[in-house]
Amino acid sequence: MFQNCGNEKCLCNRIDISHEDLVEFVTSHKKEILSILKTTEFTDEIWNKLTSLEEELEKKSTENEKLQKCLEIKEKEMNGSHSMYKGEYRELHQEIIAGRLYGDTYEVDGQKKMHCMDIRLKHRTYGYMVGLETKEKKSLTPIDIEKFHTDRLNNKFQAGIMLSTQAPIKGYVKEPNSFKMTENELYIYSNDGNYVNIVIGCFLHITEQKFLREKAACENAGELYEQMKKKYETAVEHATAMYHKWQKIQKASVEFDKQMMIGLIQMGVPPDIFKGHRYVVTRSNCKGTKHPYGL
Repeated sequence: MFQNCGNEKCLCNRIDISHEDLVEFVTSHKKEILSILKTTEFTDEIWNKLTSLEEELEKKSTENEKLQKCLEIKEKEMNGSHSMYKGEYRELHQEIIAGRLYGDTYEVDGQKKMHCMDIRLKHRTYGYMVGLETKEKKSLTPIDIEKFHTDRLNNKFQAGIMLSTQAPIKGYVKEPNSFKMTENELYIYSNDGNYVNIVIGCFLHITEQKFLREKAACENAGELYEQMKKKYETAVEHATAMYHKWQKIQKASVEFDKQMMIGLIQMGVPPDIFKGHRYVVTRSNCKGTKHPYGL
């Protein structure tokens, strides 16, 4: 709850900020405020300064609200109300930190959205998006990694960041406090806040430079060519992801086919029923008279 003073004319009664924080802010911006009050002409420069002050106050107010909510969620977590509060606290705290570190360049969106990663960073100037997904599990499955990759593709993010605080990311990083960058993705295995923030900051800078190079190349070589190139690259990524899923479906089909045949044989079904049966196996298992399933 914000502590406002009793003076109804005071600015603290018209905005969501305590009187103490308001005084602290005015004190730290004393020169700028005095220069505005002493000037008689309402110039563009004065308007910009006023706007800047209002934005700072609004930003501080918004962050205070998030911090207050963080404290409430943390208290519920510590009291053992529900395990979901742990993840909710982490996501909100992460959103606040991202806003402090990258808020000048990116709009930070931490609202809960399905299949859209934990946090979205939208570049304030160029408009592209970078997705950030954090995992606090003791072990990651291939499905976790595949979902991260698919979410980046489906949302057309310029880049994606996957942070694992407790476990290696198979195929990418094995040792704690290590990372790996691919063409459009960053994989980090670390629970060190300073390390993580430095790596992400560098990756965001690289992503911006890459975007600008692609934009310049598009303008120089022709927009149509670049559109076709990106469309082709996206199609390849989708096709690769689809193929990996198809392999998993095939493996599941083999197990189902095998168990079904075992069951039918054990039931004493006539062998004639298996004439023309399509075995779901690799070619090497169908040589000669050898039974594909070893039955």
